[in-house]
Amino acid sequence: MEEAKSVNFQFLAKYDRHLFNLARGAEFYFFSEPNIALTRIRQLCEKITFRVSRYSSFEKSQPHSP
Repeated sequence: MEEAKSVNFQFLAKYDRHLFNLARGAEFYFFSEPNIALTRIRQLCEKITFRVSRYSSFEKSQPHSP
């Protein structure tokens, strides 16, 4: 069986399968089930944020200052 393609997120497939699947799901449900698409986008953003914070110099315990 051939794997489903993504118009906008195919580049993620070679870097991270989980991020690709979340993005592809959001794209797939965009018109038919917008609530599911929003959930997938939120999950994708959370995963990306987690990975960026893991590789950045920021620590969780630092207070936010304006």
